[in-house]
Formats: sequence, structure tokens, C-alpha cells
Amino acid sequence: MSNEKETFISCYGIEWSSKHAFDFFAHFNRGLCKHNGVSESDRHATIQSMIGSVKVRKGDAAVWKDAKPKMSITEKDAIRTFVESQAEILTSEGSVIRLDENTTMEMATFNQNPNGSQTTKVAVLSGTLLSNVKKLINTGSKFEFETPTATASIRGTRVGLEVTSDKTSIKVYEGK
Repeated sequence: MSNEKETFISCYGIEWSSKHAFDFFAHFNRGLCKHNGVSESDRHATIQSMIGSVKVRKGDAAVWKDAKPKMSITEKDAIRTFVESQAEILTSEGSVIRLDENTTMEMATFNQNPNGSQTTKVAVLSGTLLSNVKKLINTGSKFEFETPTATASIRGTRVGLEVTSDKTSIKVYEGK
């Protein structure tokens, strides 16, 4: 009997377990999927794709700069899309956030806690986004969308938000 820890990976909503499935799938996809149990230094988000005019404000900087595909997004970074523009953000645990045109959001909290749980808070200031949040395995983990008028806690759901200064509409497409 081996003391080897069982490995789990998830990609596009499919969870794979066992060393053999992991080896096959990881080589086949050339690293497109990430392991569960992301270490603090490995937790990250990137702009996976974008169309049109997309800007990023890094941390507390006052200046918005042009975004680029594969650009790293860290805690306190903000992303803004303009007319006929779109950006898709992919987190290291496999959650996807798609910002439609005229949307502004900030990755308000994005950390790995000492107990292994993860805390993500996305502040949606205005606009429309669609997300596919990967199921949270650690019961202490949180994934929240905060808007000027509402907060939605997500534990593995496809959800859309439409945000104005005085109203938030939330549509759940899959999950609870």
C-alpha cells in the first residue's frame, strides 16, 4: 500500500482523480488545468482572453494601463472594459470571470489562508459579468461578489450579475 497522496485536478467542470488520469490529462492539456490545493505562492489569476479595449489598474495606482492577454491579476487590481469589449479572467483553481462591455471590477480580496482555505472577493462596481466559480472544496473557503447594493456568496455556481449604481440583478444559471 502506497502513502502517495491522491491527486485531484479539475478542468472545464470535469474532476479527475488518480495518478494515471492526472498524468494523462496534464500532459494532454499541457498545463491548462491546475491542481486543487494551490499553495499560497501559486494562487493567481490572469487575463485569459480579451476583445477590444480593456484597462487594468494595478493595486492602489491611479493610472489605468492597457491590459494584455496572460497579464497577471492580483489582489486590489481593477479591470475595466469599454464599448464592444470583453475580458475573461481565469483563477489558478479554475474559476472563470467574464466581464462584458462597460464593466468595472476589482479583485478586492484574493488570498490563500494559513488553514488552506481561500478567500476571494470580487467588487463589481458597474456593468455585466458572467462567472463560473469552481466548487469550493474547503468549507472555510469563500468566493463573493460585492456590488454597491448586494453581496452574493458563491460555492460553485454559474452566475451572472448586472450592476448599476442603484440596482443589482443576479441570475443563477447552474448551482445554488
